[in-house]
Amino acid sequence: MDGVLLKVRTFSLDLQSGVVAEPERWAEWSVPCPVRDAELRWFNVRRREINARMAERTRVRQSLLPLMVDHITMRWMRLREILTAAQAVELGERFTASGAEWQRTASEYELKRAKRRSPFPSGRSTGTPESWSPSPGTRPRPSGTGPSSKCPGTPACESKS
Repeated sequence: MDGVLLKVRTFSLDLQSGVVAEPERWAEWSVPCPVRDAELRWFNVRRREINARMAERTRVRQSLLPLMVDHITMRWMRLREILTAAQAVELGERFTASGAEWQRTASEYELKRAKRRSPFPSGRSTGTPESWSPSPGTRPRPSGTGPSSKCPGTPACESKS
């Protein structure tokens, strides 16, 4: 109902402004607006109530933000520790990380990659990233772009003193 009343009022007011601009064209369609201001007072009250409820939810949840950040950070650090430990062992081996024992398993993709003995997804197993040719259908990167141009610890980022 809210939207209908607002649309009718908007259309009627637009029509009335058209009468002022071009009376010869729109005068016959001009009628008083069927939706009075008094009928829309509740709309502003309701909008203020909605905004007040949203602000209250924000205030309540804002106090929980540091707790959520700490939880997410601790979970990320735990999963990072597990991933690092898993990468250090071969497929199928057991390892201990975060106080629990785990066994490294592999997806079908990892198993296929292990059979090829290629550390890289596209089958590039030799050379440096700079010597790789681009994949078919891709454009070569301009020099000075790519991971080695921005990564600390790479020859491209080391100081030249």
